[in-house]
Amino acid sequence: TSEDSSPSNVEKGLVMNKKAILLGVAVLLSVSAPASAQEEMYAARRMELMKSMGDGLALLFSQSTPGSFDKPFFYLTGIKEPGVALVLIPEGEVREVLFNPSGEWSYTSLDPSSRAHRWEELSTRLSVYAQGEERAHVSFRNLEALPEISRVLSRVSTLENIDNSIAEMRVIKDPFEIDLLRRACQTTAEGLNEVFRAVEAGMQEEDLSVLLEFGFKMRKSPGYSFLQAASGPNATNVHFGAGERYLEDGDVIVFDVGAYWNDYTADISRTIPVSGRFTKEQREIYTVVLNSQKAAIRLMRPGARISDVRQAAENELIAGLHDLGLILDKESQAQRRFFIAHGYYHFIGLDVHDVWSEFSRRPGEKVYEPGMIMTMEPGLYFPEDRLDSALGRLGAEEDELREFLESIRPIYEKYIDIGVRIEDDVLITEDGHEVLTAGVPKEISEIEKMMEEAHPFGPFLLIR
Repeated sequence: TSEDSSPSNVEKGLVMNKKAILLGVAVLLSVSAPASAQEEMYAARRMELMKSMGDGLALLFSQSTPGSFDKPFFYLTGIKEPGVALVLIPEGEVREVLFNPSGEWSYTSLDPSSRAHRWEELSTRLSVYAQGEERAHVSFRNLEALPEISRVLSRVSTLENIDNSIAEMRVIKDPFEIDLLRRACQTTAEGLNEVFRAVEAGMQEEDLSVLLEFGFKMRKSPGYSFLQAASGPNATNVHFGAGERYLEDGDVIVFDVGAYWNDYTADISRTIPVSGRFTKEQREIYTVVLNSQKAAIRLMRPGARISDVRQAAENELIAGLHDLGLILDKESQAQRRFFIAHGYYHFIGLDVHDVWSEFSRRPGEKVYEPGMIMTMEPGLYFPEDRLDSALGRLGAEEDELREFLESIRPIYEKYIDIGVRIEDDVLITEDGHEVLTAGVPKEISEIEKMMEEAHPFGPFLLIR
């Protein structure tokens, strides 16, 4: 735990500066040609980064790999290709310099303080740009690139890691990112809605995977960041994917899916019954999870402590399990831990778990801020062998926990092979929140009604 801290005047000033920058960029986005507007958006991010640096220069390399790209570098430049370097000099006459194979950068036509050079000129040109600078801000993620310019860096007195500064910027989504994530959420929701209406016993999990991918492609999405369509006993795995298992009446399916839109990804989880109707036991567990998620989302507001929202979600889960007789002592940490299989939230953005590890290391109490986009995803899972597995790991001194597990066995067995996860993507606004994934139903009555509708793909799905 950390002490709560109020923002300093300097921090408030940085927030106001950022809002002014983003407001200006939002105006540019609405009136400029698309290419120019995007150039200005990336330029605004670099300007914000330079303000956080103060003096010195920053040196960043694009370390893209096959099938992926350098997310922080792309965030600042819109460039995905490897073999590119960016130099930022906040107090220099030339403030932004790009080194790449062509020696060209379209942004130089918009800003006279920017330059572009060929990659092979990096060492000699950097020596000139670095003259008189005492500090160098570099990414500790790609230190292997620094030996190429070690002679230049040996002249500075201080070497600082710039990764946290970029991550802090990415925590708050700007208007451009919010629009892309809104489209990613809409695309994911529409794809899920179609598949809900297509589900029938006799299909395979991988059929659902193919249909989801097809739906995303039809909506011009390049693909997905994650795709799970797990049924029956597979639904009790937190992360499973989609296999060859045939869907059966009486199963639930746990979907966990995120379509991309212009490199930004959504992340939605839903749980539906194969038959189109939840059984009594499925309904009971689903209701506990849904109540937990709703209780947490209600509290997601600017200034609210993230730890308090997590606690609200967990308390609601535990209360529901207690009502079902699956928890005997709501204050017992051992009993609570037995049912809590994963965390409740993370950021989304260029990554499906976007800059979360960096944010988790932020000092002080963590609170919601306008512009954050976070998931809320409680879940409960009842694999068949969970009780026996847990009992097999207990030591002789754990008789109390052993007694608890044996006492809940008759009730637990009613819920075997049920897994439920419900996940939404939530934008924190100036005065509350907006659920960006509200387009896909999660109320029991809404799910069952949608599954009654004729599906759009036809009976060919069952043809082998």
